[in-house]
Amino acid sequence: DHGLSYGDRGSYADSKRGFRTHRAFLDTVLAISGTDRRPPQGTMIDSMGLSATLMDLIGIPAHESFKGTSALEGGREAIISETAGRGNCDIDNRDLYFTVTSKTHKLFVRLHEKSLEVLSLVDTVGDPDELDDIKGEVANATIIEELMHVIYTERAEILSRREVEPGFKLDTIGA
Repeated sequence: DHGLSYGDRGSYADSKRGFRTHRAFLDTVLAISGTDRRPPQGTMIDSMGLSATLMDLIGIPAHESFKGTSALEGGREAIISETAGRGNCDIDNRDLYFTVTSKTHKLFVRLHEKSLEVLSLVDTVGDPDELDDIKGEVANATIIEELMHVIYTERAEILSRREVEPGFKLDTIGA
């Protein structure tokens, strides 16, 4: 559960991000054996997806409230990781850090009080070490908007607790 430890180039040493959600900490191999069923190449799942995959493999139907998506069903288009800092889960008062990972990009966002702040965007295909922040490039506004939508959709309960206004405005992107 601690990733593949790619970190030989130190991409995660960037202390300004404040959280450990770089690929060196998150990417983990899932090996499935004893079945002919295989997930599609490049499938992404989160921790709930791991449970969903295991349940899928042994034939346990998920309850309607379950949010996991099986790797064998194709996984997810984007996954979210969040943290309030090591050993702390005070979602009402602490800054929360969200990382939305798609198959091509990773968006780092901070929830401070009642507002979301885009910290950085990286191209995980062109920059696998996650060193170059490309959030300020106008061509990436649509990518940021799509990944922010994932936060607003999938973490609505957290955002509503903090009274975060719904919807993301592109003019909040800093250079």
